[in-house]
Amino acid sequence: MSVIGSCGHELTEKEKLGIPISIKDNSRDGSKAISYICVCDKCFKMYKKKKLILETKKEEAQWLGISKKPKRIINFDLCEDQIIKLEKWQKKIEKKYGNNGLYEYRFTPTGIGDCVSVYSKLADKSIDLTELDKW
Repeated sequence: MSVIGSCGHELTEKEKLGIPISIKDNSRDGSKAISYICVCDKCFKMYKKKKLILETKKEEAQWLGISKKPKRIINFDLCEDQIIKLEKWQKKIEKKYGNNGLYEYRFTPTGIGDCVSVYSKLADKSIDLTELDKW
């Protein structure tokens, strides 16, 4: 019984199931891809010579253009009481000016709680939503 490698060649007794490698490839739409194949010694040397073998996960990620660093996100939340207070203030601005305009939200972490304020560019006023009683 003979074994055929992904390269299409019959593998020798010495090669057994072939040499497993990851190689640079392209998908049908032309975007970068990786093929995981088992090849004979001759094809392994050819892929190595052409520098098509991706030897580490880092090389694979670089080939695909995947950033190793995950996206970092910082979130700040408003509690229900802060949202109610903010919405009342925004309704007053809308009533006075006919629309809400733009708002800038400022969150300042202090280590014991967050100072929170919202500035209305339209009204040129701020509201402090900091809840010191919850610190």
